Amino acid sequence: MGLDVYLSHYSDFKKSKQHEKEYNDYSNMLYDTLEGIEDENLIKKAKSGISKKLSKKAKDLGLDKWGEDITYSTDIQKNSVLHPGHIFKIGYFRSSYNNNGINSILRTLKIPDLYDIFESGDDEYEFCPDWNKSLEVVQESIRLLKKDKGYSVETISANMFSPDDVPLTPTAALEIFNNELKEKHKNKQILSYSNRDGEFYLHNGGLRVYGMIPGKDQLERPCTFIIYKMKNGNKFYLQALEIVKETIEYVLAKSNPQEYYLNWSS
Repeated sequence: MGLDVYLSHYSDFKKSKQHEKEYNDYSNMLYDTLEGIEDENLIKKAKSGISKKLSKKAKDLGLDKWGEDITYSTDIQKNSVLHPGHIFKIGYFRSSYNNNGINSILRTLKIPDLYDIFESGDDEYEFCPDWNKSLEVVQESIRLLKKDKGYSVETISANMFSPDDVPLTPTAALEIFNNELKEKHKNKQILSYSNRDGEFYLHNGGLRVYGMIPGKDQLERPCTFIIYKMKNGNKFYLQALEIVKETIEYVLAKSNPQEYYLNWSS
């Protein structure tokens, strides 16, 4: 599964997917005709003709210019009533692969994440969840997260792409950090980030560390697990779960919740 989760309403899911597939098959067939052509002018001319044909095909099938259905499908995305300024929306969740993404955080805390809430299959990118069951699970996730003490974990290990290019003395490590401080003044918008040299927390509060535990990461490399508390604790993730619940309740309030699908970006 991917980074983002979107909510859509389908008046006819089967027809919507059939039309998109017909468009994609037609597009692949047209572009296959370019194989073997080496003259750039001929390729340019052929692509222009293909674009016109695809535009007509999309219009005939009721699709937008990217080949996505707009006849039987409607994207749902609106600001949360509870937390209107949050990155999560009614109909949009940011799942994220990185360590600070909601799935990673909840999984570390042994709390049901977005996959668990909606019981998504590993090979299904778009499906209609059991919305009533999803409501039960998200309520449990919210309950457990409210009980959590707000500790989080950061895994610090050497750069996997250049494992030998690491500081070997405290002086060398401090020099790298001081260079990052200089860069901070060039871009004051981004104060917490990671790069090839490490993890940096240059905002005023820094990172409040409660423990450092040697261990091994998922690649079996020596690492240190940093136990810390975020400035606002689990506030962001709790609000995110409340918006997920808000989305589920939005769907369940409809007369036809079976027509609402989640799409997980690849």
